[in-house]
Amino acid sequence: MKDLQNDESTRDISRAEEALLRLNSVLEVEDSPAPVDIFVQGTEQIVPIPREIAETLQKVLAIEVAGKSVRVVAEESEFTTQQAADYLNVSRPHVVKLIDEGSLPGYKVGSHRRVRLADLQNYKNERDTSQRRAVAELTALSEDLELY
Repeated sequence: MKDLQNDESTRDISRAEEALLRLNSVLEVEDSPAPVDIFVQGTEQIVPIPREIAETLQKVLAIEVAGKSVRVVAEESEFTTQQAADYLNVSRPHVVKLIDEGSLPGYKVGSHRRVRLADLQNYKNERDTSQRRAVAELTALSEDLELY
């Protein structure tokens, strides 16, 4: 039996790949703040979009081509502790602990905790930077001890 969903996702990825290649070529050639014109097939219309949006679309297409999913979230969004845990790839109780100890800014709405997206991104960036620094230090130490 043929997997129709798998065939559809393969077609979507190849369409995204083609769109990414075309958008890359447009953005590489035009190094200006001018809008990028998108031709809408079937309507014969050209839609100008801001360059910043075209660059964001380029990133979205690259993620899609890699087979990953994309979710667009407003910067002002609030996350529940479970959503924050999913974003950070940790457990919900760990997020609650981070909020309670003040490592992650959060607030309560009634009896429920919430975390702003900007605070989550800041925490994640700081955590990732700290982890990279620790790995670099361990690598340097193991090289010094000729273990690496």
